[in-house]
Amino acid sequence: MKVFSLYKNTGSWSIWQYIYDMFFDYTPEGITETFDYKEADVMFTLGMPDQPAVEFPDIDPVALRNPLLWNQIKGFSSVQKALRETPIIHYIDKFGVSLGDNVYRPFIRDIDIPVATAPLPPHANSYVIQCVDGRNFFKVNRLERRERSVILIQDQLLPILDVLPTLLEDGTISHLTVTKRTFEEFPQDEQDALLPAYEAGKITAGNLAHPNGVRNALNQNQFVLTTGTNQGTEYMGIEGGFCGSQPIYPDTPYYRAHFGDDMGVAYFDISSPEESLRSILTSTPNWEEHREGFIKHFAASHTMPAFWEHVRQIIEKPNNE
Repeated sequence: MKVFSLYKNTGSWSIWQYIYDMFFDYTPEGITETFDYKEADVMFTLGMPDQPAVEFPDIDPVALRNPLLWNQIKGFSSVQKALRETPIIHYIDKFGVSLGDNVYRPFIRDIDIPVATAPLPPHANSYVIQCVDGRNFFKVNRLERRERSVILIQDQLLPILDVLPTLLEDGTISHLTVTKRTFEEFPQDEQDALLPAYEAGKITAGNLAHPNGVRNALNQNQFVLTTGTNQGTEYMGIEGGFCGSQPIYPDTPYYRAHFGDDMGVAYFDISSPEESLRSILTSTPNWEEHREGFIKHFAASHTMPAFWEHVRQIIEKPNNE
């Protein structure tokens, strides 16, 4: 089976490259990548869930010989036109477990294969996958991990903004690392609430390079916190688990069903976060007892071959039926 890949080169290029590598570095025997879309049994797209279904002029096939050259390509509608009978794998990163999306974009057809990190609307070929590449996320023993330190993404601040100042002031959180934005880029209400702790040196904020900067930060924090209930499974929580940080997630039916009670993930009460977070953060984490099993469950080397076998079964069905 031959796969042609076309993914978008965005400002977050390294993240898309990371995801692309996870998909294609762990293909089973007999599944290969081709740089000529006319040879493809299936096409793979990444990071373009809102691509409009519009027509573009035909493009030179030479420009498609390298999947990194998105900037030389006006769009993939002409490729879709050339592959009317060819299934397309759509990696979708905008469907969340609580976002209310229950229909697919018009360009996703019955023969296509939608893939996401969170539950998708009904589709015969859909596939949900969560994984982390252990080649990029692992423990770095030379880095010191602060006790009671927490790392989270900036857009995860709001659900616990009312309790963070107290947890920082009383030492429940010794240090808070916030990724994605500098402190000056926070919304004004977040700056106002967290300014005393920031001025006291208890908060570090910035846009970390992926994966190296994120990996180093995770290795310096004892806990990695996810607060969103509508984003699916935030990747940084899983990446942190690989790096030795205790993952904390909201105590919702989705996360309980996803992680269960035996993977070592800690859950906090999103409706009353202060006391439940305080209980978790002041306890002694036993994450090392669970880390190896967690890694085995989410490692790309384990999950990606199963995904490609799913694709192979679809492609090899007679008439793709």
